[in-house]
Amino acid sequence: ALDGLSIGYRTRRAERHQKGQRLLTELELWEVSVVTFPMLPAARVAAKAETPWPQLGALAAAFDGARRDLARRDGRLSRSGERISG
Repeated sequence: ALDGLSIGYRTRRAERHQKGQRLLTELELWEVSVVTFPMLPAARVAAKAETPWPQLGALAAAFDGARRDLARRDGRLSRSGERISG
């Protein structure tokens, strides 16, 4: 079942606590994926909403725009959004 979470990030700032635990105070979120086998066994999706989240469409559009911007910056897409071979 797809009920695990994989969260990719880069730590920008962290603090160490007395017991050696690390508190992430600032991070750069790269991706969140639903997976079968999460690296951390406790990283599981436990519930779902009764009705769709109303902002989900806007969030998806924002991610698509960001993905296109990154691909364009990497030189993989033209300004019109067409894939550049290579």
